[in-house]
Amino acid sequence: MLKKQSAHRSMAVACGRSCTYVVAEEGRVLVSGSGEHGQLGLGDREDRLRMTPLAGDFAVRVVMVSSGWGHSALVDSDGELWMCGRGDYGQLGTGGREDMLTPTRVPKWRLGGARVTMAACGYVHTLVATETGGVWAFGRGHLGPLGTGDEDDRTTPTEV
Repeated sequence: MLKKQSAHRSMAVACGRSCTYVVAEEGRVLVSGSGEHGQLGLGDREDRLRMTPLAGDFAVRVVMVSSGWGHSALVDSDGELWMCGRGDYGQLGTGGREDMLTPTRVPKWRLGGARVTMAACGYVHTLVATETGGVWAFGRGHLGPLGTGDEDDRTTPTEV
């Protein structure tokens, strides 16, 4: 039997390879599971067996989450995209290949200046939809999951 940990209603959930994100009604984020690459966004690589609040300097209202193979995406109420975790193929969209242990904002100018409405994390790639109808892809391009017409990795968002 599961023990209820809070009276908050959840409005979004996401499960990655071995981590879970829950967004409560007020935008509070709870995480659990593997922190191997920092995908929990808690500033370390520790595993969490219980739901743990994402806190500290990350004080935005999250409305949407997605999690892949060691990386996670969060979209806030202002349409900003935040990424954390494994970055070796550029799947965080930050321009580098480093792991990010806390949520790191991807500037809107990298996404055509538009608000993000949705993000989806794949194995080692990410796709993002914007309110203007744009779709942006970044990460590993092997076998074509980015939809860019080639198999090149992208460390920054590329419009599809």
